[in-house]
Amino acid sequence: TFEAHGVEHFLRALEERPQGSPLLTVSNHVAALDDPLLPSTLVPLDRLLTAGRMRWTLCAEENCFRTAFTQCFFAAGKVVPVRRGEGADQAGMREMRDRLREGEWVHIFPEGTRSRDGGATLRRAKRGVGWLAGEAAKGAAADPVIVPFVHDGMQNIQPRGKAPRTGQTVRVLVGEPVEIGDLLAARRAQRGVASATALASAQMDGSSAVADAALHDAIARRCDRALRVLHARLQTGGEATAGASRWADGAYADIASDAFAPANSSDDHKWAVPWVGSALTGPVWAQTLRECMASLEPQPPFAASVALPQAASVRRASALELLFGAGSATLAQRPLEPPLGVSFSAGVIL
Repeated sequence: TFEAHGVEHFLRALEERPQGSPLLTVSNHVAALDDPLLPSTLVPLDRLLTAGRMRWTLCAEENCFRTAFTQCFFAAGKVVPVRRGEGADQAGMREMRDRLREGEWVHIFPEGTRSRDGGATLRRAKRGVGWLAGEAAKGAAADPVIVPFVHDGMQNIQPRGKAPRTGQTVRVLVGEPVEIGDLLAARRAQRGVASATALASAQMDGSSAVADAALHDAIARRCDRALRVLHARLQTGGEATAGASRWADGAYADIASDAFAPANSSDDHKWAVPWVGSALTGPVWAQTLRECMASLEPQPPFAASVALPQAASVRRASALELLFGAGSATLAQRPLEPPLGVSFSAGVIL
């Protein structure tokens, strides 16, 4: 039995988004059958019967593309292979980016793997989801629409390492689209400033790579929080919005200090972004950063985080906002978010 709530958010994005706008759906991952079973329960019947209108997705090459038969089987289902450990910028991810740029629908699991505890907790969202959305936006007719949803019960239908079961209930909760328009606009503005100041080629290349990585991180963190809020709501019956938001903020606080810490050499997804300094990033960026920092002051409980205080509405500034100098009026209009701010540690910007 499937119980779905908030499906209107998904259907609105699926059928009413601007022409050419990419659709990226993201969800938690608890069982091998999450896809295609879950997406197929959310879409209208006519889409199920029209392969060209269904979603694209990814699967680890070692799991889904080991033999000629499985290669043909999954390719026919619009599944693209991805290699673990090769980061976001690889062939399978670039294929998904191109599909998004063409205005198609792509579904991914930002955690990057199945849950190890039956879906009781969420693993942090990997940078790949931010890379997909950020890179797709560069060549798409409109900004990507990201719709999050969480589910519970698939782990009972197909327990890890066991045969599928029947007579189980699966609950699905779909959330409103994740807002990333401000992040994309800030990044475009920064590109314009760099171009207008005619920075040297090496400087522009270096600053662009760092700024793009900051954008990808910021998008991934927003997706992460959206999934955590939905997950908490699902655990509390799907209606306790305020309580779920507080729970998600607390859960995020628990992981914020270490989950986004500087990456080591074994971190395949390289969450940390190397800070190459003003010599490479150029005087405009360095000056913008200094001006932003001058207006900020630390706020507990994160001694390493910086936040921008407002008279009526306090909101922690994202990495992109600090780097690109988003106006305080714009910041004041957006709702309170968990501490997704910029941390400076061991020469690393998070």
